[in-house]
Amino acid sequence: MCALINAGLVIRRSKYFLTSFGKVLYEAQILIGKAAQYSSKLKAIDSLETPEYPAAEFDRIINTLICDSKLKEILIGRQRNDVPSKNASDVELLSSPPTRRSTKQFNS
Repeated sequence: MCALINAGLVIRRSKYFLTSFGKVLYEAQILIGKAAQYSSKLKAIDSLETPEYPAAEFDRIINTLICDSKLKEILIGRQRNDVPSKNASDVELLSSPPTRRSTKQFNS
């Protein structure tokens, strides 16, 4: 239990309770477990995902294959939000530290 407390996942009062961080990690673990159960169906969805495939048909396939609402939300949201590809410039943008915003105002 000491390791869980040191990691910030559990706090001890009169009993042991999950911290907010612990709750988030627990929910993430549950979601990963559900994704693992659907791994073959997720691979099938990946095999169909192309820019030419109609979005409405793709959504229908996801709704047919996946029963979990959180997984559906992630998959359909990913398609609609057009997640950036993994080319070299995207990886640099995703891994670079955030830049400070300028306080200058621009005239339009």
